[in-house]
Amino acid sequence: MGKSLRTLAIVDAIVGVVLFILAWAFSDADHGIKYVLGGIGWFGFWICVLAMIVIGVVWFVRARRRPAAA
Repeated sequence: MGKSLRTLAIVDAIVGVVLFILAWAFSDADHGIKYVLGGIGWFGFWICVLAMIVIGVVWFVRARRRPAAA
Protein backbone atom coordinates (compact mmCIF):
# COMPACT_ATOMS: atom_id res chain seq x y z
CA MET A 1 0.00 0.00 0.00
CA GLY A 2 1.36 3.40 -0.90
CA LYS A 3 2.28 5.87 1.80
CA SER A 4 -0.61 8.19 0.98
CA LEU A 5 -3.15 5.34 0.98
CA ARG A 6 -1.74 3.99 4.23
CA THR A 7 -2.00 7.40 5.87
CA LEU A 8 -5.53 7.84 4.54
CA ALA A 9 -6.55 4.41 5.83
CA ILE A 10 -5.11 5.13 9.30
CA VAL A 11 -6.85 8.50 9.53
CA ASP A 12 -10.10 6.94 8.31
CA ALA A 13 -9.87 4.19 10.92
CA ILE A 14 -9.23 6.68 13.73
CA VAL A 15 -12.10 8.93 12.66
CA GLY A 16 -14.34 5.87 12.35
CA VAL A 17 -13.56 4.75 15.89
CA VAL A 18 -14.20 8.25 17.25
CA LEU A 19 -17.52 8.46 15.42
CA PHE A 20 -18.52 5.00 16.64
CA ILE A 21 -17.79 6.03 20.23
CA LEU A 22 -19.82 9.20 19.68
CA ALA A 23 -22.74 7.15 18.39
CA TRP A 24 -22.47 4.75 21.32
CA ALA A 25 -22.31 7.55 23.88
CA PHE A 26 -25.57 9.07 22.65
CA SER A 27 -27.37 5.88 21.64
CA ASP A 28 -30.11 6.22 24.25
CA ALA A 29 -31.12 9.80 23.35
CA ASP A 30 -34.65 10.29 22.06
CA HIS A 31 -34.51 13.93 21.01
CA GLY A 32 -32.46 17.11 21.11
CA ILE A 33 -28.80 17.75 20.47
CA LYS A 34 -27.74 14.36 21.88
CA TYR A 35 -29.97 12.64 19.32
CA VAL A 36 -28.41 14.68 16.52
CA LEU A 37 -24.87 13.95 17.73
CA GLY A 38 -25.67 10.25 17.95
CA GLY A 39 -27.00 10.31 14.38
CA ILE A 40 -23.92 12.13 13.12
CA GLY A 41 -21.72 9.57 14.85
CA TRP A 42 -23.66 6.61 13.46
CA PHE A 43 -23.91 7.76 9.85
CA GLY A 44 -20.37 9.15 9.93
CA PHE A 45 -19.11 5.77 11.10
CA TRP A 46 -20.80 4.03 8.16
CA ILE A 47 -19.34 6.58 5.75
CA CYS A 48 -15.90 5.74 7.18
CA VAL A 49 -16.59 2.03 6.65
CA LEU A 50 -17.57 2.74 3.05
CA ALA A 51 -14.44 4.86 2.57
CA MET A 52 -12.29 2.02 3.94
CA ILE A 53 -13.83 -0.36 1.40
CA VAL A 54 -13.07 2.11 -1.40
CA ILE A 55 -9.48 2.52 -0.16
CA GLY A 56 -9.11 -1.27 -0.16
CA VAL A 57 -10.40 -1.54 -3.73
CA VAL A 58 -8.06 1.24 -4.90
CA TRP A 59 -5.13 -0.48 -3.19
CA PHE A 60 -6.05 -3.82 -4.79
CA VAL A 61 -6.35 -2.31 -8.29
CA ARG A 62 -3.03 -0.48 -7.93
CA ALA A 63 -1.33 -3.65 -6.70
CA ARG A 64 -2.66 -5.69 -9.65
CA ARG A 65 -1.60 -3.09 -12.22
CA ARG A 66 1.94 -2.76 -10.90
CA PRO A 67 4.36 -4.97 -12.84
CA ALA A 68 6.00 -7.74 -10.86
CA ALA A 69 9.55 -7.02 -9.76
CA ALA A 70 12.07 -9.33 -11.40
